Amino acid sequence: MNINKQELYDFFDTYLSALTSMLNAEEQKLDAIYSNDIEQLNKAMNISQANAMQIENLEKKREALQSEAGLSNYTFSQIIEDADEKNKAKLKQIFSKAEKAISQIQYLNTRSMRIADSNLRLMGIAPETYLHETTASYPNSKPKEAMNILNAKKGYNVK
Repeated sequence: MNINKQELYDFFDTYLSALTSMLNAEEQKLDAIYSNDIEQLNKAMNISQANAMQIENLEKKREALQSEAGLSNYTFSQIIEDADEKNKAKLKQIFSKAEKAISQIQYLNTRSMRIADSNLRLMGIAPETYLHETTASYPNSKPKEAMNILNAKKGYNVK
């Protein structure tokens, strides 16, 4: 087996770990919103922003590793299909966990934004004004970079 492929396969564990960290931060953010703990919310948002930057960097690394392994235009499903039997089961498991994590991240982020919007309205603050200023550096409800790796399920190429 190509050593570059094994490095790519091993890298997906790191990617999944980053998604898990992002999921934990989203859970903390929602908990902070529910409890009206502004200090905890600020911490969770900072962690979420750091996680989003980490995912972006990991996405660039994944693209490079995939290219080095000769799999630059492969979808995740194609990478799994191309893998030797030893790695197939592990990659399928990573794909499944990553897909679930991203789905939960999207749900929690959307939920948090809706609750924050409602809270701002109750305080008489126009959320559009406040959110416009704060979302410029904060990822929207879809962790876009992480979605690239999972688009294989829908048949899109991983770039």
